[in-house]
Amino acid sequence: MGIKVQRPRCFFDIAINNQPAGRVVFELFSDVCPKTCENFRCLCTGEKGTGKSTQKPLH
Repeated sequence: MGIKVQRPRCFFDIAINNQPAGRVVFELFSDVCPKTCENFRCLCTGEKGTGKSTQKPLH
């Protein structure tokens, strides 16, 4: 048997007309593309700050 890798996950909570509709969970393949996964994770959590032109949070 192969070694099972624990990969980080992010999620988006989805709402339709302000009513909760569910959650989409993303498994991040950080062992395959670590830079892309870290960037995606930071954008999901808001760690990347604000946009240069809009000054709105990057999330």
